[in-house]
Amino acid sequence: MVSALTPLGYHVLSACSGEEAYKLYIADSEIKAVVTEVTYNCGLKDQYSGVDLALDVMKSSKYRPTPIIFMAGDIGDYSHAELESLTTYMLDKPFRIQDLTFLLDQALHKPAIQTSQD
Repeated sequence: MVSALTPLGYHVLSACSGEEAYKLYIADSEIKAVVTEVTYNCGLKDQYSGVDLALDVMKSSKYRPTPIIFMAGDIGDYSHAELESLTTYMLDKPFRIQDLTFLLDQALHKPAIQTSQD
């Protein structure tokens, strides 16, 4: 995702886990949106997931209105109702980068970036 979004003008930070992503979020007050998987580690609910990340971002003492976009190939044990209560942005896999930039632009309230790729 970094290599696809950076040339389009996005500043992208990458994390290997939800915990690492949350640490980046807390450390960088310039983060304007969070894009995360719904599940990590085979979708087990007892392991830190994108849902846990979303909840922690929302509860953070440094909370600022931050749109969260879930990328969902597998939602694990989570229900659609649980996910919809956390975000208005869901992106089913597989998706095109244009689909992601459209949601990012909506979330950040800016005009959509036009790309020539399909």
